[in-house]
Amino acid sequence: MEKKSKDHSFTGQLLDKAGALIRKGMSKMDDHPEEKNLADVAELQKQLKDLEARHEQLQKEKALQDQIIYNISDGFFIIDQEGKMLVVNDALCVMTGFSREEMINLKPPYPYWPEEELENIGEAFRQKFNKEASSFKLIFKRKNEERFSAILETNDIEDADGKITHCFATIRDLSKLEKAFQKVEESRQKYEDLYERTSDCIYKTTPDGKVVRANPALVKMLGFESEEELKKVTITKDLYFDPNERQKILDEKLETYRLKRKDGSEVWVEDQGYFTKDENGKVIFHEGILRDITDRKRAEDELRKSELALRAKNDLLQSILDSPKDIFIFSLDTDYCYKAFSTSHQLSVKKNKGVDIEIGMSIMEINPDPSNWEKVKVNIDRTLQGEQLVFIEKYSHNNRFESYWENRYSPIYAEDGSITGLTVFMMDVSARMLDQQKLSKSEKALKEAQKLSKTGSWEMDLRDGSLEWSEELYRIFELENIEKEQLYQAFQNRVYKEDAPLLNEKIKNLIEKGESYVIEHRIYTKGDDLKHVLCKGEPLFNEQEEVIGIRGVTLDITEKKAQEKLIEQNLETLNQQNNELHRLIESNVKLENFAYIASHDLRSPVRTMNSFTGLLKSRAGNKLDEEEMKFLDFIAKGARDIQGLIDDMLAYSKVKSKGFNATGLNVKDLLQNLLATLSADIRENNARVSILEVPDVIWGDRIKLWQVFQNLILNAMKFHTKGSSPVVTISGETTEQEWIFEIRDNGIGIDPEFHEKIFVLFRQLNTKDEFDGTGLGLAICKKIIEQHKGRIWVESEPDQGATFFFALPRVSDNHETLGIG
Repeated sequence: MEKKSKDHSFTGQLLDKAGALIRKGMSKMDDHPEEKNLADVAELQKQLKDLEARHEQLQKEKALQDQIIYNISDGFFIIDQEGKMLVVNDALCVMTGFSREEMINLKPPYPYWPEEELENIGEAFRQKFNKEASSFKLIFKRKNEERFSAILETNDIEDADGKITHCFATIRDLSKLEKAFQKVEESRQKYEDLYERTSDCIYKTTPDGKVVRANPALVKMLGFESEEELKKVTITKDLYFDPNERQKILDEKLETYRLKRKDGSEVWVEDQGYFTKDENGKVIFHEGILRDITDRKRAEDELRKSELALRAKNDLLQSILDSPKDIFIFSLDTDYCYKAFSTSHQLSVKKNKGVDIEIGMSIMEINPDPSNWEKVKVNIDRTLQGEQLVFIEKYSHNNRFESYWENRYSPIYAEDGSITGLTVFMMDVSARMLDQQKLSKSEKALKEAQKLSKTGSWEMDLRDGSLEWSEELYRIFELENIEKEQLYQAFQNRVYKEDAPLLNEKIKNLIEKGESYVIEHRIYTKGDDLKHVLCKGEPLFNEQEEVIGIRGVTLDITEKKAQEKLIEQNLETLNQQNNELHRLIESNVKLENFAYIASHDLRSPVRTMNSFTGLLKSRAGNKLDEEEMKFLDFIAKGARDIQGLIDDMLAYSKVKSKGFNATGLNVKDLLQNLLATLSADIRENNARVSILEVPDVIWGDRIKLWQVFQNLILNAMKFHTKGSSPVVTISGETTEQEWIFEIRDNGIGIDPEFHEKIFVLFRQLNTKDEFDGTGLGLAICKKIIEQHKGRIWVESEPDQGATFFFALPRVSDNHETLGIG
């Protein structure tokens, strides 16, 4: 026979004790047969029932405890004073790769402790047992020898004398968080590499003419030594020949204009820029990409001059056409015939179209496809009308690869100003477009990664104190509208005052010693609430190994902290509720025992008192005066009240002791039979009781539900307004999970203050002079409904009548209850 493993949980130990008591009681009956009189047997049976009920309750509590332990997402274990592993949840097994059997009953070192970390782990446990700390960041290992970082949180379990008997702890795997940091850093590094290596000139400026960012290509194009040197210039004064030029360019959104290099020379640029605005629509940055088109501009100028002044000298024109490299140039007359072309264009047409072009040939001859020609013709005609066109077109090369070409169509003017043809410039911009796509994708990926992970990046230049933040970091600190010059001070003001000294010390050590840091600290929000952030900083060095800046990332961990706190609070609340449940169960058992014994023992003397009062009244009635007869009536009424109280107490105590006999019930039949039984009471109270729509068949204990309906209907008739007849309606409905019943009356109503109290034992809101009763009827109803795993409540206002509801859980077709056990 298979041997069951011993349950080492706390609830399991209680279950073992309860079982031992049950066996001891049975043994006592066997060892003393001579004492088996009826009283002893009844007492032992009662004790056994109590123990069995306690045993069942402990089993339920154990199931609930196991469900909590094995469903939390963090690793969880319990050890005794010797360090023996008593409980291990599934999360810890998945995290480490070790099975529960490989860890249960082991003492330190545990299998997931790496040998090289034993000293650190031992020091952590030393601090824990000395109560110096309860939370530690440690390195553990998985079964496959992989190491991982984790947070160990420990808690002590003490007995009633305050002595530590056990310890339970959680382990949170940090490996995913560290991988997220690594991915963000890789994305940022890719962006920086592309930013540094691209041939396009990337800029970011402020409306007042300051350079915020400039990549190496822009610094080189303008003839400066470094980005720092370029940042010191005033744009309108140092980069334009006329200080008013910049404003004109921004207002008219010019794409082509000239700039002044550091040495005073001229450089023509093509600007693909845009304005960045704040939430109020105010421009805060002008940024984009510049491209040096000085050579192209000069070529265009030279070509225009040559066509106007020397169009008869074809050899000179041809040399001009061929001067720019990687540019295809050709000119057409108003009949679409070639006037001139560069050698590069001639070779390209030969390669791609198989046609040898020559002066005077129509361009239509190399575009036999009508749809393709119509597209080209539209652009030519627009140019011959005086328009200058600039656009980028994508070409597919036999589905093997794609290329991008920038096309510029410019009219050719005669000396009298008439248009005699056009010139077309075609430049391969595939590399540039690819760089732009990569840069755009990288920027988008970085922003999305930071937004999804709630991680912001930042960089501080210690030489000039400038601070650069990513968009997500502005959102985390809620500083979207802050001026850049005020950013560092605003950041310092956001840091929680108690955390500021440690953070500043970390920054100081980084600057002075080059030490990286990782720190959790709190920050204020706009509404003075607190957020929790995890910040990592690392130094930036120059060629002399001097710290010149700090680069880092900041992660918003507020939700993580809130979840940890909620778990802590839920565990504490669960413990409190568990203790309260123990107390209530014990109190309820004592109350039921007392009610049964008291009511059972009092019935005989009360019957005697009632009988003798009747005899005394009948035999001595003519000898007593009116006042003495009144006294006898008071005694008789008191005996009857006591008898009613005893009967109700017995009914209350027997609700559970009678057991639970659930069957299928026809509700309408039950109610009609009940009303027939109550017909005398209905006539006596001149009441009208109606049965409306109710569920056809429900599942429950017929006798007990009969008692619930009877008590509620009698109450509805009893507590009615004087001078009016009681009107009672009974209805019900079926929902997905429950059967809900409603007993509505037109009586005196109940103040909402007492809606909960009326279900408590002996609680009466009215005096016996107003309404008879013991105050047990609703308590009995509540106990029966709770035995059905249901709920009961009332909705009422004074003088507005009352509606009592009770709900019973529905059952499946095979009569297995959803909630009744």
